[in-house]
Amino acid sequence: MILTHSTEKANAFNRYFSSVAVRDNGLVPLCCMSAELNETLKFVNIKEEDVNRSIVKLKSSVSVGPDNLPPLLFKKVRRSISRALAMQYAKYEIV
Repeated sequence: MILTHSTEKANAFNRYFSSVAVRDNGLVPLCCMSAELNETLKFVNIKEEDVNRSIVKLKSSVSVGPDNLPPLLFKKVRRSISRALAMQYAKYEIV
């Protein structure tokens, strides 16, 4: 059956997801680890290898980011910029 009306499509999706989903029991699971609210992150060590690995993981086929530079550009010049980016990130203090 081909559904053409928006309401029919919505109802079909609703029936499907209702049949495969798990109902929420409203209970929040207890977590074995907790952090004090006054704890802060004071230092992050970002190494050249970390930057290089992150650039490798970029999807080449996606559109440009807010900087108007395509991910493929970063992938092609990653060996040249990884160290400089890691040093730049190290300059930022965590607030």
